[in-house]
Amino acid sequence: MHIREAKYSDIPHVAELAQLSIQSACESSYSFDQIKIWLDMFSEDIIEEIFEDENNLILVAVNQDDGGDDEADIDDEILSFGYLNLETAEIKGLYTHPDYTNQGCGATLLEFLETRATDNGILELFLDSSLNAVDFYKNFGYKEISSSEFVMPNGQSIPSVRMSKRL
Repeated sequence: MHIREAKYSDIPHVAELAQLSIQSACESSYSFDQIKIWLDMFSEDIIEEIFEDENNLILVAVNQDDGGDDEADIDDEILSFGYLNLETAEIKGLYTHPDYTNQGCGATLLEFLETRATDNGILELFLDSSLNAVDFYKNFGYKEISSSEFVMPNGQSIPSVRMSKRL
């Protein structure tokens, strides 16, 4: 596994991975209607907007078939992706392909995001965790602040938990 910054050519793969991750991991914590609202947030167009925001740092964990040659990144299978908004000090998302959950991909990516936050002078990170991921973040030292809601671009919202961690 290798961590690298995401590229525009990753957009379709990131959109697909996010949708698969949400469908797989969230069905025990959210209703069908809530999941549908969430899935609508991960169209390729919306992912492209995330990529275009210069404050977002987007990283991917890839399974390299090419021995690590950066020129061949296009053949890398994306296992997980996450993004951090450097302006707001928020981890905005962390998603792992269902075939690679519980294998350290998300944990490794979270550690890289935290390191990059520290490198950018961020002393405390915030996030809105999905209900199913609260324990994951607690395992890495995040503390619950309050109940919250993800507000989607279309104005609809789903329950979440606001969390933070001092770096």
